[in-house]
Amino acid sequence: ANIVAITPSTSKDCIYWDTKLSGFGVKVTPAGGKSFIYQYRPKGGGNIRRYTIGKAGEHGMAANEARRQAEQLRSDVANSRDPQLEKSTAKKRKTLGELCQWFLDKDCPQQIKAGQLTDSTVQSSYKPRLRYVLEDPLASRKAETVKSSDIEGLKSRLLNRKKQTRRKDGDREKSKVGQDTLSIDSVNTCLRALHRVYERARIVGLLSCENPSHGMKQFTSTAVENYLEDDEIARLARVLSEQEPDSPVGINVIRMALLTGARRNEINRLKWSEVNLPGRLILREEHKNKRRDNGKPREIVITDAVAGILEKAKGWKLEGNPYVFPAQYHRSASFKYKKIPSVETATGPYGGLTRLWRKVRKLAGVEDKRFHDLRHSVGALAMSGGLSLQETGKLLGHRNAAATERYAHVNRSGHKRAAEAVSAVFNAILDDDAASGDVVNFEGKS
Repeated sequence: ANIVAITPSTSKDCIYWDTKLSGFGVKVTPAGGKSFIYQYRPKGGGNIRRYTIGKAGEHGMAANEARRQAEQLRSDVANSRDPQLEKSTAKKRKTLGELCQWFLDKDCPQQIKAGQLTDSTVQSSYKPRLRYVLEDPLASRKAETVKSSDIEGLKSRLLNRKKQTRRKDGDREKSKVGQDTLSIDSVNTCLRALHRVYERARIVGLLSCENPSHGMKQFTSTAVENYLEDDEIARLARVLSEQEPDSPVGINVIRMALLTGARRNEINRLKWSEVNLPGRLILREEHKNKRRDNGKPREIVITDAVAGILEKAKGWKLEGNPYVFPAQYHRSASFKYKKIPSVETATGPYGGLTRLWRKVRKLAGVEDKRFHDLRHSVGALAMSGGLSLQETGKLLGHRNAAATERYAHVNRSGHKRAAEAVSAVFNAILDDDAASGDVVNFEGKS
């Protein structure tokens, strides 16, 4: 029959069956839509199912091609497959992008509530890294169809991926800090975050496939090179003193980073309840490795200089605000920062650190340094000062030695002292032997 000439019914769908192949036909809707279908009952029994092969009519697929596909469907049904069930199940499967979004929007909040994850880890690690995965072409693939070779391709693309741009004064501009592409460590963090997404999806029953990122070899971590030299620290210290009257809270956040080597959120979100001034110890409850440290707090020693900052911080302590470095602004309903009439109404942590650090580093002539490089500077100084890897790792709150080994190349002075000491001992022995030993004529010795 001429499919184009078929006229639609005015009240309901009509099906015109093929005379040669049972179950194969054309469905015509009252609106005039036409599609090839294959109707069957599963081999094991059950309700009749209707599989839509494709669009029919003038701009649709050819009848011969539709019949060929219907014959293949009949063969699949004879082999105990259920094409319609497989098709509907496939539609419900999440793409990799949808899976990452599910992890961030639904799974992470549940883990935080259960104490299995910290909010700082989500904000500083998972969100920014998975953003690169969400923007990759692989994000449109069904998560269950992603293979290890696809992850290898993603790894290569991430290594050449341009860094996220930042907004400054309302205009989008390229970041001026560091290299233009993602670092090796950033790519490794992306891969670890993606591995976590798959593992969580398997645990909750969202996926039944193997984790394609399991056993994925990561790049060798790079040595830390971007730290402040002595003259840069001196310039930074001078600028901090000059700017403190205008922004005492933010300036002392920066000072704390230089004095302790703590991470940004470990300082910025520090609460008074975590400070033990008499015991000279800070027990930071929320930190990066809390889950892997079995919930143990991160210990930060309060030195005399740190104690001075904390004593100073009592002067800006706000009633109802638990933070050592409290917010000076609050967000309005329209999400715009505006000066508050009464500072007592600010309940969050200090929020102007990014802008302040941009200003301070420019004045100090260290525009290539990130805030996190203050932490690198502490680690580099500790190693060059002769501290062991274990001691430096404890100072920085590292969970394993591998993270601290990135600073090992900085400890050149320790190696030099050891080499000089050994050389001096052997040189003294050689000098003594040369001065007191007998002179022997080897050629004339019998």
